[in-house]
Amino acid sequence: MTLVRLLFFYDGRINRAQFWLGFLISVTCILVSSLGFMPTYNMRHTPGPAGHHALLATELLAVFGIAVGVIVFFAVCSKRWHDLGRSGGWSALVLVPIPLVPPVIVLHLGMTRGKAGANRYGPSTEDYTKTRKTYEAAAARGSATAMRGLGLLYLRGLGVAQDHERAREWLEKAIEKGDAQAAGLLEQIPPAVSQKG
Repeated sequence: MTLVRLLFFYDGRINRAQFWLGFLISVTCILVSSLGFMPTYNMRHTPGPAGHHALLATELLAVFGIAVGVIVFFAVCSKRWHDLGRSGGWSALVLVPIPLVPPVIVLHLGMTRGKAGANRYGPSTEDYTKTRKTYEAAAARGSATAMRGLGLLYLRGLGVAQDHERAREWLEKAIEKGDAQAAGLLEQIPPAVSQKG
């Protein structure tokens, strides 16, 4: 899974280590951005438009950084809930205004082992190697679903190095075998890769 997919997408599943990485990045982003509000007190007392423009720019940048941190936080929480077999909507529990609830939720997400095997949110983060081997065996027997599955693993970098060219090859094979869902995945490959050949 790429860092961008980890931090900004709400689909799929992540393991505990990926959750803590995303959590650390989100908290750092929020804290560093919050520091942007500190110098604004002195800028409020700077005469003229220069002080007001600097104040506005600093505050807008701080708000943007905090928003990015919040988006990242909810993205990693959602994917972590998915790994536990629950909807990402459970992430809203951190908004409960009782002081101990948010830290308990974060600790629960960061310390609870994910559900083994695939669920409606995707294959287990622990099972990608097994899943790839199963898909490869089934694809060798001509299974279009397995070919689409391999294409998805390579497209998203799940248990394998992300490789858009291999993803395209597997998804095109799945389409040739009549798998309609593979076409939607093929559209997610960047144009430079999908135009080759």
